[in-house]
Amino acid sequence: MTNKPRIARPETELHTALSSMFEGRISCLPVVDEEERLVGLLPSSDLLMVLRCLLLDRKEKN
Repeated sequence: MTNKPRIARPETELHTALSSMFEGRISCLPVVDEEERLVGLLPSSDLLMVLRCLLLDRKEKN
């Protein structure tokens, strides 16, 4: 167990969350509020879905 786990906040930008996950070699980030209460999880599969949507949207515009 780590003393300072990697976390995200609801306002964390996706590229920041992705960098944290990549650097920490983790596949899911807990999302916590100002009082450090868990409000959700950000799995890498969700980030892949966002990437897929962006790529498809870009392809449709070209």
